[in-house]
Amino acid sequence: MVIISKSTFNSNRIHGKRRLVLISLDWTRPKDPPLSLGHASIVTHMKRLDLDVVPGSWSVTNPNFRIDQVLQFITENTRDQTDIGIGAFVWNECYVQQNMHHET
Repeated sequence: MVIISKSTFNSNRIHGKRRLVLISLDWTRPKDPPLSLGHASIVTHMKRLDLDVVPGSWSVTNPNFRIDQVLQFITENTRDQTDIGIGAFVWNECYVQQNMHHET
């Protein structure tokens, strides 16, 4: 996971103060579940800890996928004290790099 932030990600600072926008850019096939099990597990654990996490998930293999959708989601869910986490893998590296160039 890549954490894009001007400050260090620390769960003590997130609790009640910081927000984490957690992005999953998955390589999915028609038979796959619509949400990565790893992403769902991380989000569930963070919510159980009562952390402010806003999950977003897209399939990079969907012909309608555009990186602008991800950037808009990040923009709409970012406020002061927000970190952005992106699962980084070989299949989504170009999209992760595009997101990093748009850091606010």
